[in-house]
Amino acid sequence: MARELVRFAKSRPVLVLTHDLVLLSLLLGIAEKESVECTCSAIRRGSKTAGHISEGTPWDGQKVKQRLGVLKNALPILEKEAADRPEKYETEIRHFYGRLRDTWERAVEEVLLKNAVTRFAPQIKTQSLKGLQNVTETQLATLDMGMTRASSWVSGHDHAEALAATPPSPDEARADLAQLEKWVSEVRAAVS
Repeated sequence: MARELVRFAKSRPVLVLTHDLVLLSLLLGIAEKESVECTCSAIRRGSKTAGHISEGTPWDGQKVKQRLGVLKNALPILEKEAADRPEKYETEIRHFYGRLRDTWERAVEEVLLKNAVTRFAPQIKTQSLKGLQNVTETQLATLDMGMTRASSWVSGHDHAEALAATPPSPDEARADLAQLEKWVSEVRAAVS
């Protein structure tokens, strides 16, 4: 069905409305391979109203590059919250670190494993694993440290009161995001 929709889109406008992110991912992947231009928007329900439109795919459907952009755009907002509303900042920084951890996970799938194994995919692409032997122990350690750090600040992880843990500063969040970006770039080069 996805291939047929992309084939139709080569000669006429096609509008697809779906709740199925797997279908959306298939459509976008096939369209990219076939050089068919696609524009995505997400329609969400808010806490009180429906019909909130945002450009691009929903978070769960975004690739690493898109997610890094979203996280970069969140940094100025975090800085403002840290300065103006420290009580809201902790909630926002936990949300940021949850998304940072999500992006580490997606980077393992998309960058490290080069989509050889993807969730809900109909096949495993063993040929994509060529180059995996070029990943260094340091890169694997950076992956582990990055995920561990992000995991320690996601919502749902309580800190012992005796630790008096303070949330990461906006500068620390920026550094943690930069570490992920650097890792993605290095690992992409290593496994190419």
